[in-house]
Amino acid sequence: MRPWPLVVVALLAGCPARQGLDVGAAVDALLQAQEARDWAAVLAAHAPDDRPLVVGRLFVRAHQAGHGPEAEARLAALGPVLARHGLGEVRRLEPDALRALAEDDAALRAIVGAAQDLAAAFADLSEHVSDRRADFPTTERRIGDPVVVGDRATARVLVKDPKCGHEYSLPLVRVDDRWYVTVRRRQG
Repeated sequence: MRPWPLVVVALLAGCPARQGLDVGAAVDALLQAQEARDWAAVLAAHAPDDRPLVVGRLFVRAHQAGHGPEAEARLAALGPVLARHGLGEVRRLEPDALRALAEDDAALRAIVGAAQDLAAAFADLSEHVSDRRADFPTTERRIGDPVVVGDRATARVLVKDPKCGHEYSLPLVRVDDRWYVTVRRRQG
């Protein structure tokens, strides 16, 4: 057997175009899981070290109920979800305090550190938060060409539903030759 096919395969594995395909596949898997409300797959699409932060930020988002009777009912329904997963009690924090908590990675890790099953906690919190958007299915989804720099990448994503469209940059990180969505802010 000639060695050249192995050389071509080795070169293609590190090829920027190939890396872009892998990034696009990772983003597409995340978006499909979100549409299907497959919360285990959504959490699995995130970098392993980031998963506690993802659950912690969802914990904060669940507390952003607003004001009035509907908000009180939403917070009351949140209590059993938190208790079931060992995430403490509902915290009535002002919006500025919630924003500060969302940016404090150590505090978020401490909050979710007691959860015995991170994936189950994520699923329950996701259902609690996402039921507001369940009536608006995605009508269009586009993933732009990713920009890959070493073990980091960014992909532009456009998601539209019947009410509005959102375009955003999604950061990714490569861990053990696999691309994952990351929530970590760039250092330096």
